[in-house]
Order: sequence, then structure tokens, then C-alpha cells
Amino acid sequence: MLGTLLLLGFVEEGIFRGVLFYGLKTTCTPFYTVFLSALLFGLFHFVNLLVGADFTDTAYQVIHASAMGFLYASLRLSIGAIWPLMLLHTFWDFSLYVMQNTMTVSAHTTTTPGTFSVGTSMAVAMPALAYGLFVYWRWSKTQHI
Repeated sequence: MLGTLLLLGFVEEGIFRGVLFYGLKTTCTPFYTVFLSALLFGLFHFVNLLVGADFTDTAYQVIHASAMGFLYASLRLSIGAIWPLMLLHTFWDFSLYVMQNTMTVSAHTTTTPGTFSVGTSMAVAMPALAYGLFVYWRWSKTQHI
């Protein structure tokens, strides 16, 4: 399980910010390359429904993944390399795994991590999307597009 989790960031980045990004870059403007690769990355997470994930939780994950995908794609465009994104994505997935599988124990109560909610999804998605837009904007100022 842990090995799969650690490889997932590398594989997803290889597909979405490697192969797909490169293919879109040859036919689309830079913004549409970033936007479409992020959107497809997010929508790809609906695959979790096939293994029994709850639809609402998966929908929130799709929103979150799309925002993170926009950030990753903007960084890919800006730095021109994929390896740092693979490491960042792997670290992010591992962090989420630890947070979702760690129990917080207080004096007499035990709470388990809850499912995704609109608030938690937006709390993570909006800063990622905002920073992705900032990175794209900064990159576009150095280009003649």
C-alpha cells in the first residue's frame, strides 16, 4: 500500500504533466494546456468510484485535484521540469494519507478523521488554484504569448 502511494505521484505526474501536457502544448495555447491538463487530472479522480468511494467525497476530491492540477501544470510550464513536481506530488499524497489515517486522541475521547467536506475541499483548493494562477501570470509576463 505505501509503495503504491509513493509511486502514485510519479505516475500521475508522468501522465498528466508529462505525456498529456506535452501533447496539449503542441496543439493548444499555454493557458489551455494548463487548464485542460488540470481539468482532466481532476476528472480522472472519478475513477475512485469504481473501487467503491462515496460520490460526494469523490466529487470534492475532483475539485481539489483540479485545483492542485492547475498549480502543478503552472509550475511545469514555469520551471520546465517534471521531476520536482513528481516529488512534490508524492509528498502531498503521503501527507494526505498520514492526515486521513492518523487518529487524534485527547484525554477521554478519540476522534477519527472525517470525510471531505465543502469547507475542507475549498480550504485546500482555493489557495492551490490562486497560487497556480499567480505562477501562470508571472510566467506569462516573461513570455511573448
